[in-house]
Order: sequence, then C-alpha cells, then structure tokens
Amino acid sequence: MASTVPGTTSNSQPVVPRYGHQALVVDQYMYLIGGRTAKPSSSAPPTVATSSPLSQLLRLDLSKSFAVTNPPYLTRTGDVTSTAAASSLGSLALSSCRPLGAVGADRSAVLRCMGGVDGTGQLPSSGNMADVMYFDADPKWAASNPTGLLPPPRTGHAVTFANGAYFLFGGSSAPSVAASPMAPVQSLANDMYKLNLASNVWEGVQGLGPGARAQFSMTSLRSQPNLLVAVGGVGAAGGLASMSDVWVFNSQIGTWKLYQATGTSPQPRRGHSACSIGEFIYVQGGTNAQGSVVYADMSALIYSSTTDSFRYVTLIHFDRQPFR
Repeated sequence: MASTVPGTTSNSQPVVPRYGHQALVVDQYMYLIGGRTAKPSSSAPPTVATSSPLSQLLRLDLSKSFAVTNPPYLTRTGDVTSTAAASSLGSLALSSCRPLGAVGADRSAVLRCMGGVDGTGQLPSSGNMADVMYFDADPKWAASNPTGLLPPPRTGHAVTFANGAYFLFGGSSAPSVAASPMAPVQSLANDMYKLNLASNVWEGVQGLGPGARAQFSMTSLRSQPNLLVAVGGVGAAGGLASMSDVWVFNSQIGTWKLYQATGTSPQPRRGHSACSIGEFIYVQGGTNAQGSVVYADMSALIYSSTTDSFRYVTLIHFDRQPFR
C-alpha cells in the first residue's frame, strides 16, 4: 500500500480514538465497526460513565493510495440503530464481526456481528446474543434471525470461519466495559457453538478444549483452514494463559488438541489481535491481567504441516508501556 498520496474526499470521516470496535477486510475494502470512545470532557480511563457508544460504520478503500496518517474513511451507514432490527443495541461494542462474503457484480460485502454489549455497556436483556447483519450494497442493517440452539449473550468471545460455518467459543457474561475496558473479566464461558451458514442454524459443539476463556484469539489457519488456533486470554481462575499453549480445534473431526509452541513465546496477554496468512498467524498487542500494561509487540506463530508443530518468531519488540 502506498503511503504518500492523500486520498481524502469531501465526505471522508475523521476516525476518533476508540476501543471495543471491529475491523475486517472484504476484497479491497476495510470496514471499521462501532466501539466506544471517551467523552470530550473526560480525561480519565474510559468507563461507561466517561465514554460514549459509537454506532458508526466506516469503509476504507485499500486499492487506492492514501496517507496512513489521514486514511479517507467514508461513512457507509450512520447508525446501527437506524433499523428496527438493531434498535435495541444502541451501538456495537465488543462484538465479534466477520465477513459473510462479497456478492453481486460490484462485489458488495455482507458482514455479520455476533455478541457484544449495547449502548449502555450491558449485555442484551433479551437473553439472546446480539446477532445482526450489514449489507453494503444498500447499505443497511438487518436482523440475522438464526434458529437452533442460540448462544447466550457474551463479550470477549471469538468467532472464526471453517467449512461453511462459523465457530464461536468462550467469552464472558459479565462485560468488563461496565467498569473499565481494562478491568479483569469475570463469569467466563466454556461453551462452543457452530453456525451453519447455509441453514442459519446454531448448534452446540461438544469436546474437551482449553477450558473457560475470554479475551483470547481464535484464528482459522489459512494454509489449513479446518484448523482453528486459539492462544492467550483469561482463564477460569482469572490468570492469563501461557502463549506457548496453542489449542487447535479441527473442524473436520470436531476435536481439540493442545500443542506446545517452541521459540520465544510472547508475554501472557489478553485482548490481543491475531490474523493468518498462509501458515503464519500474526499476534499483536494486548494487555496484562490487571490492564496496567499494554503490549505493542508482534510475533508470528508458524505451523509446520511436516512436523505438525508450532513455533514463535518475534517480529517487532517494544518495551512494555504502562497504560494511561
């Protein structure tokens, strides 16, 4: 991507600092969805009282040159509450949004957001997990209306794609956003669900996995997309999982397997990001258990199909920085 030519237009939007948002790429576009932002009058760490929900959905064309310090985001739809389907949400924060694909001659994206908190920072009171879809062709939001065994409300969970389905695992039924996004999470979940995208039906998935966990990453390995790789996060006792413990769910046979990664493992963390290219999973950022330290490093977790093993390679290392 070139970073020398500003590509701003008359309707490009400023991107305010935020947390609990989602970013995902479909074809040439990156979408930035929801989150919460500190109120202008507050300099304290963000809580529900000192932050505001964001219902904004922005799109960035990655095929065009732009200045990385001033990316020309465009608003695609102003408000997730603009349709009756999502009116109870008030915003989308700490949700897990995934692409459902690109459709039509113009390859318009369809996105789906599952879980998260509403505009007050609370889980939905309906007893069902938030589940809405976004159609970029119109653009508009709509209810997903799944059937089957619906997952309960949660945040801090992970959703990833394999074999025509979404797999959802873990999370928390007591969102830390109610106090602070950096506060330790509680009431962790140890359940897994599968959403058949063809039928839009949820079902439970059995199997012994990593145990109750939240604020971890679970990534479909691009070189072998039936393997869902989970690392990091908060465990049931409140401590952080070792990053050398690599839990892999094989979506073809429905079983978990624990690997011990070699190399230099990153510090234990929660709230990090991970994405896969080929046999690589790139792990970046996160915070310690107390939320007092934010990490700015990046490591590659590399899978070898020859030896059926994982190893870490440190790509970017920074000294730990205290959270302010």
